[in-house]
This record gives sequence, C-alpha cells and structure tokens, in this order.
Amino acid sequence: MTRQSFLRGRAITSFLKMLRAVFLRNLETAFPRHMAWSHALASRARNAAFIFAVFFLLSGTAFAQQPSFDIQVASGAPVLTMPFDLKVIVHNPQGERVSLDLPASTTDTFVIARAQEVSQKDGNPLDQNFLLKILPLNVGPVSIKLFWKLNTPSGSTEIQSPPFILNVADKPLKTLKIYDIASPMKAWPLLWPWILGALIIALIIWAYLKRKKDVLIGPSILTVDARPAHVIAQEEIEKLRSAKLFEEARYKEFYFELSEILKRYFERRFPMPATKMTTVELYRHLKQSEIDPQTLSRFKNLFDRADLVKFAKVSPEKNWDSLDIEGALYLVQITKPKEPLPSQGQGVPR
Repeated sequence: MTRQSFLRGRAITSFLKMLRAVFLRNLETAFPRHMAWSHALASRARNAAFIFAVFFLLSGTAFAQQPSFDIQVASGAPVLTMPFDLKVIVHNPQGERVSLDLPASTTDTFVIARAQEVSQKDGNPLDQNFLLKILPLNVGPVSIKLFWKLNTPSGSTEIQSPPFILNVADKPLKTLKIYDIASPMKAWPLLWPWILGALIIALIIWAYLKRKKDVLIGPSILTVDARPAHVIAQEEIEKLRSAKLFEEARYKEFYFELSEILKRYFERRFPMPATKMTTVELYRHLKQSEIDPQTLSRFKNLFDRADLVKFAKVSPEKNWDSLDIEGALYLVQITKPKEPLPSQGQGVPR
C-alpha cells in the first residue's frame, strides 16, 4: 500500500463520518418520534460505509496509475548474433523504482547481455533510464517482452512492459555482395586406369625381385647346423660377450640378442616354437618339461630383467651383463642332453 492510497482512505473515512453526523442530526430534527428507527438506519449506513472504505483502501494500489515505458533502439541495427543497444525510459508518476528481471526477460529468441541504469541530466526526475545490450538469436520479427519488479513500501510487484517488435536481419546490408555466376570448371581426366596400371607394374617388379632374392639366398637358408643345440648356444653367448654391447651402453641390443639365443636353443632342444613365444608362454612350456624348479626360477629372473630393459626402458645395473651371461651359460649347461652312461658289458680302462 502506497502513502497516497493511505491518505486517500483516511480522507474518505473522515468524510463518511461527517456525513453520518449530519444525517443523524437531520433525522432527530425531522422525526423525533422515530429515533430508534433512525439510529438503526444510521448503524446500517455506518457499516456499509465502513465496508466501502475498507474495500476502496485495499484496492487503492490496484487503481493507482501503473508505470509507462518508452522503448527505442539506441545504436546499431538489429542483426543476427550481433549485439545492439536498446534504450528504455520508465515513466512512473508514483515515484516508485523499478528493476529489470533478467531471468524472466531472456528468451530463446534474444539474450540480454548487459542491463544498466544510466543517469539523466534533463527530463522528469521520477523517470528511470535503462540501457540494454541485446543479442538477437533469431531472424525476422522478434518480440521483446521485458519483465520488471516494481518496488513499493509494501513489497515488490511483477509488471511487464508492452511488447517491442524488432526486425532482425541475417547480415548487415552493407556486407551483402552479389557475385556473378562462376564459369564452369574443366573436368579432370580419368586417373584410375593409370593408377591401377602403375600398381600392377609395381606388384610385378616386387614379385620378380623377391623371387630373385629367394633364389640367391636359398642355399644359405637351407644350410642346417648339425652341431648339438647346446654347443651352438654356448658359441653364440661367447660371441655376444666379446661384442661389448653392454660396455657401449647398447643395453636393448644386448638383451634382445641374449634372449633370442636362448629361445633358439630351447627351440632346438625341445619341441616348441620358442622364438614365437612370449616370456610367459615359454615359461609355461618349460614347466611341463623335466627342468627342475631352481633352474626355472633362474630362467624367469633372467628373462624378466631382459623384458624390463627391452620394453620398460629400465637402465640395467653394472653387473647385470656378467650375471646374465653366466646365467645363460648355466641354463644351457643344465638343460643339455645327458650323456649316456657306459653299459655294464664295457669295462672301465685302468
């Protein structure tokens, strides 16, 4: 309830009291015998006047004059996704202040990027000036409906300004250019027959070179070393020791070659494709052979260290080369075929 409504209610109540007093005085003078009836009539009139005064007092705010709005584009033309300024002047004869309700005012057709109240030098001091930064999100007619909060002594009230229609363009008119129709492009000649022919020729050359290489190196591949597997492995391990790969910090090459030597030995010694197995698969197959658990443990330790250097890029310690060379020789020595014992018929020479 505003102060003006309160004062209006008090004035109406005082006026009704004065009318009641004049009415009773006139009744007493004109009808002295009917004072009871006049008092009853005056009581009913008083009650009706009281109800009317209360209704008028409570509805004073509703009958009060609402703020009016003057909305206009301040700068720029409405263009899609390009912000422009919208100026709003709020005329409020009652002097109450309004504030913009941003969440309620923003829709899917436009966004209020900024809203601020600006001071004015001229004009009605009761007016409020707002500058809004609008970002259009739709092309064509866009209805700007703004919601405001009217702050009064009794609380805040939600009000709405009249819809403001904007015509949003897709692009600025100055940037629109009309271009002539481009001349037809020349079609490229068919290239796939030439590409297919080049691939066929390359395939023929590759097959010829591979066949020639197989013929040249065939005898050397078919050459089989007839020596025992442990003799070949011991010789290859000694060659690796003398190659000094570990001293030259070529750790990955050293362990790659050492693990391949042992895999080739196990492939010759036992019926298994050891060179195509991982460490886990090879360990699982060796467990099924006659190798004792202690030897299997030394094998697993050696291959685990080799995998750490080859795949995990772990820098080995200084004594790993000699430790693993001797371990490889031990594995070959302990797993080589046992020499047959002399038969009972043969005597031992003295």
